[in-house]
Amino acid sequence: MADKKKYPSGPGLWNAQSIQTPKGVLVTGVLLRKPANPLPPQGSWWSTLKKTIRTYFLKPYKGAFYLSIDGEKHEVQTDSHGGFEACVETTSPNDLKFLERDGETPISLLHSYPHEFDFSKARYMVISDIDDTILVSKSALFFSKLWLMLFRQTAKRNFVEETEQAYRKLLKTKVPFAYVSASEYNLFSIISNFVTFHELPLGPILLRPMQRWKNVVKSKDRQTYKIDRIEQLIEQFPETRFVLFGDDSQHDPQVFGQIIERHPKNIHAVYLRKTGFISDEKSSAKLEQISKEVDVYSYAQFSEIEPPINTLIDEITAGA
Repeated sequence: MADKKKYPSGPGLWNAQSIQTPKGVLVTGVLLRKPANPLPPQGSWWSTLKKTIRTYFLKPYKGAFYLSIDGEKHEVQTDSHGGFEACVETTSPNDLKFLERDGETPISLLHSYPHEFDFSKARYMVISDIDDTILVSKSALFFSKLWLMLFRQTAKRNFVEETEQAYRKLLKTKVPFAYVSASEYNLFSIISNFVTFHELPLGPILLRPMQRWKNVVKSKDRQTYKIDRIEQLIEQFPETRFVLFGDDSQHDPQVFGQIIERHPKNIHAVYLRKTGFISDEKSSAKLEQISKEVDVYSYAQFSEIEPPINTLIDEITAGA
């Protein structure tokens, strides 16, 4: 078993991601009061259980810190969950640093997952859901989902094969990927480990705010978080065409429907994996409705979407 990494005293960045856009650089993340070792991709089920539960006891950092870009310092304030975001207008961000309140002391980045992405020239972008779109989570079955999340090591979690084949083909085009989920940032280790372990396209992972243990069972409007995250990207890339990947087991049809209603010119196509657990009549109705606005491809096998994926690849590579 690997030794725990030693970090300096002070706050630690549980997650930090900078996305270079046509408008500047968008920086988001979560700051903890004290550093914590992330969950590794391998280990015993008992270790996975303990370390996953531990994330719901981590204390957020509430207050100000500094984001330094090109030597210029920008004060950033975290929210009650330790979350933060900042949009800085710059055409070529370099030397990105996170500094403590004194403006001098560096803040440790706790995960090794890449945190700087240059999407400024993206003509197309894929926004992918996570649970039951790429990662088998059984999100429509509460106890099955809980068992997979708490006990199953990342290295042993199953990939959705149909989506994997599509992403393998799209990976060759170097089209930018962003992952958006209603899962909380407590699970960032699981998701980032999964992306790297399976050699998926690397991209920012945008999740729901970090949660404390006492709030886990409370009802949350998960749809709103996904809509807000996707809209945030669209607003930063007004000329980019977006391809949305999701599934029909929860609220993706409704989420994507609202996005299409608000940004019809930005959505190129929608791909929805058939899980057999379409959640309700509203989702079914929304799926039928959005099919009239953009190309919607539902699939249970990769062969069902292979022709439009090949066409999409031709469109992405044309004039690249």
